[in-house]
Amino acid sequence: MMSLNGLFLLITKHNLDYPKFYTKLYQLFDEKLLRLKQKAQFFRLAFLFLSSAYLPEYLVSAFIKRLARLCLTAPPSGVLISVLGSLSLLLLH
Repeated sequence: MMSLNGLFLLITKHNLDYPKFYTKLYQLFDEKLLRLKQKAQFFRLAFLFLSSAYLPEYLVSAFIKRLARLCLTAPPSGVLISVLGSLSLLLLH
């Protein structure tokens, strides 16, 4: 998680070109994610990355769709974080 934050900082503040950042982030959204102990920290960072107004809507909607699918098999605490995060992403874009 710290590496994601550091990489995002390099991309936004120091103009590092890393075109597959969101592809790699999308791959981290799997069934194991919602069972992690540090899921709150991960989602805080992920929603920070996705809150940019310059991201295309199809990219943000792909993450929302993946979160909705993960909610079908997730524990209640994971569902709560996913739904609230998805709602905030919908309201931002």
